[in-house]
This record gives sequence, C-alpha cells and structure tokens, in this order.
Amino acid sequence: MDRTVEDKPTIRPVEKPSTTIQTLSPEILAEIFMHCLPTYHDQRPIPNRSQAPWLLGSVCTRWWFVSTSSPDLWSTFMIAKSKRNHYPSIFDATKLCISRSGSRPLFIRITHPRSRNKRVLHREDFLPTILDLIASHSWRWKVIEIDIPGKFGSVILSPFRTGHLPQLVNFTGYITGSLNTKEPLLLSISSVPHLQTFHHVSSDRIRIDFGGQKHHIKILNIRFPKGVGMSLDDLLSCLTYCPFLEELTLPIYEIWPSHHRQEIPSTIELSRLREFSLTWSQNIDPGFLFDILFLPALQVLELSMDMDNDAYADWPHLKVMLTRSRPPLQSLRLFCITMKEQTLIDCISHTPSLVSLYVNGTECTDTTLNFLTMDENINIHSRRICPHLETIDFDSRSHFSTSAMIAMILSRRPRPTNTNICNEMKLKNIIYSSSVADSLTVSSHPEITECMANGLYL
Repeated sequence: MDRTVEDKPTIRPVEKPSTTIQTLSPEILAEIFMHCLPTYHDQRPIPNRSQAPWLLGSVCTRWWFVSTSSPDLWSTFMIAKSKRNHYPSIFDATKLCISRSGSRPLFIRITHPRSRNKRVLHREDFLPTILDLIASHSWRWKVIEIDIPGKFGSVILSPFRTGHLPQLVNFTGYITGSLNTKEPLLLSISSVPHLQTFHHVSSDRIRIDFGGQKHHIKILNIRFPKGVGMSLDDLLSCLTYCPFLEELTLPIYEIWPSHHRQEIPSTIELSRLREFSLTWSQNIDPGFLFDILFLPALQVLELSMDMDNDAYADWPHLKVMLTRSRPPLQSLRLFCITMKEQTLIDCISHTPSLVSLYVNGTECTDTTLNFLTMDENINIHSRRICPHLETIDFDSRSHFSTSAMIAMILSRRPRPTNTNICNEMKLKNIIYSSSVADSLTVSSHPEITECMANGLYL
C-alpha cells in the first residue's frame, strides 16, 4: 500500500438520486454496512482494502462519509504482521480504527507469526508501540484475543495490574516464551467486574487476585508448560470466589505458602460447573478440597498427577465428591491417579451417565469387568451400569481374562425392542493391554466379530 491509511481514497461520483440505495437514510445505510463486516474469526489483518469497512469507503463519496462516521464499523479489527503490510501502515490503521470507533467497546485480535527467520524476528519491534496504543484504551476493551511472544506479554497484561477494565467480557491470551519477570505477574480480577471468560496460556506463572469478593466468571482456563503452575491457595480462591464457574482448568505445582493458609469452608458448591480439569505435582494433594466440593452439574472431569503415581496407595477423595454430588458425568479421565480397584468401582457406580472412561493409575482386574457387565435380563430390576458407555481405556498394567472381557462386551450388545432391532454398538472403543493370544481369542469369538462389524473397535 503506497498511500497512508488516512488518505481519502479515490472514489467514484455519487450515483443519480434515483438509485434506490442512494435514497436510504444514513442510519439505514450504516445498518446495512454492519452486515457487510466479516465475522470475527474471518477477519484479515488491517488495513485491508478488499474487506469492509475499508472497502465501503471506496464506492462513492456518500458511502465514504457514512462508513467513516459509523463508530461500530471500526470497533472490531485484527492486528497481524503480514508480508504486504509494513509497520507504519499497521500502526496507522490501528490508530485510525481506534479514532473512528469513538467510545464504542473494542473487539481486537492481535497475532504475531511464529518464525525462526531472523528477518521476521528482527521486525518484532512493530509490536510494542501498537500494544502500548491498545493498552491505553483498555477501558474500552470488550473482547481481546492475543497470540504474541512472551517478551511483549507484560505490556498487554498491564491493564490487569494497573488499570481498570470496566467493559471487558472475554480475554484470551496465548503468550509464548518468558515474560522476563522475576516474580509471577499478579493480575487483579477486581478491576474486571464483567469478566466472563479468561483463557491464559503462558510459559511463566501468574497469580490472580480476586480481591476477597465474588465474581461472575464463567470460564477460567489457565495453562502452563509442564512443571509450572499455581498453588493450592490459588485453587481454593478460584473455587471460593467464582461460584458461577462453568469451566475450570488449572495446573497446581506449588504447595501452600509457609506463612499463609486460607480458612477452609465446610462445603464449596459450584452448581454450574460442567468441565473441570486439574493437574498437580506429586508433592501436592488437593484431596481435602474434593472432600468438600459439591458439583451437581459436572459433565467432564479430568484429573492428572504429574510424575510418580505411587505417591499414595489410594485416593478416596474422588469417591467422596461423586457420592455427594451425583453429577451427570459423561467423561472421566484419570491420569496417574492411584486408587484401589474397589474405590474406582465405587466412583463409577455414582456416574450412570458415563460415556467415556479413561483410567491410568489403577490396576483393574476381572472384578472391574464383572462390575461393568450388565444383566442380560430386560426387566425393571436389571443391573444397568453406565449403559451409555462408548469408550473404555484401561491402565496398561491391568489384567483381564478373555472370558470376562467377552462377557462384558456381549452384555452391552444392542438389544431388540418391540418395534425394531438396533444393530449399532453403543460401546465403540475398548483399549487394554493383552497378549497376542488373548487378543486373538477375544476378537475371533463369533459374537465379538459380529460386534466389531457393527462398530466396536478393540
């Protein structure tokens, strides 16, 4: 682009007044222009003459005046380095969008290409001035999505520490590389009263200050590289001050601070939490929190302990939570969570809606298979354990007899009804360790072969 983005483009003369669209009021024309905007995730980096709102102003003088004086057209934009756009044009376009958007809430995506090319890396200096400009208007942020190198992360995160974000609803940050800070960044959520979604993926730790008050956050997903995480104190704060959470993902790699430990309530209820993913290191045990959690809406649960899965002989805390909550759990994934086989069976008994089961850390035997084997009799008293199961993935250390495996699979075959016969297997995948001979024995069984023809994968 040869001209600066602020130059008024060469435009055609206004068409004759008899043209229907030229008779529309500026308000209606501006509303039509809003429908010309690309969807949020289909946007191309600014400035882009082939895409609205930039394209609209090149049609005629009237369209130029209407488009440039319609703030809502300019409040959503994407900033990215591309081969066609050089630094001055990106900065000027950003400044122009912010100016024309007036005081409207801002919807901004900022991305930076990852490359080992020295020329591309040398041009990273275009980011700081643009990020400073964006950060200076943080009071207008509504939706912010960033994907940038870590060395610029502190600039865009600074409003969480020093400013206030009265309109921010959704924040998604992918920050690669170190933030170059000695201490974890402390982000104050108290300055973001309307925050609904907070996604943060970073190489460095952060701390969240809830200000000792309740918040209306619905989605809180924080991820770090392996070995980096938050503390049990942070987890307790999230559970205590975010009662409206629907999704929560946290890595816990720090023990309680030696000088401080929060008062633990007798019960923590999160009645809307549907998805919960928690990872912790082997020297930490969040079990006491599961003993007091009440999660009646939970549908997806993923628990993972990093490294040694022999840190304890049993982990009964999951059973305690499930017994109390009786949630409509559909997916249960346990990574290196060591528990006794009977404890696992007790957990499964409280998850009748289960669709997917992944077990790593518990050595299962025929006892588990016998429990999962459903009663062949079709009557009101039949034992139907997790009838919707589609995927079962057992620990590689588990051992089963071929007869128990065959019986469990066949008990979950489609059953005839009064009107028709459904041939499709609900049970789709069974993953377990077995010898070649045992595997052939199971798969060559005539009825198992029929099940495999109808959708079962062993």
